Amino acid sequence: SRHGRQPNDPAQFGPAICRVVDASPPPLRVPLGEDAMQIVRDKIALVASELERWQDLSRSTTVAA
Repeated sequence: SRHGRQPNDPAQFGPAICRVVDASPPPLRVPLGEDAMQIVRDKIALVASELERWQDLSRSTTVAA
């Protein structure tokens, strides 16, 4: 169990969610905490790398105008 040892302050979670709810427009995703942001950044980098790797194949299916 991580109770009491989590890297982020649970007391800040509620106010952060209230800011999200009040946002116009609200974000689709909000990673809370530095650790969550790093997980998302790592995933974005992985997806971007895969997209780059397969871009020629992806573009090969486009119908010429």
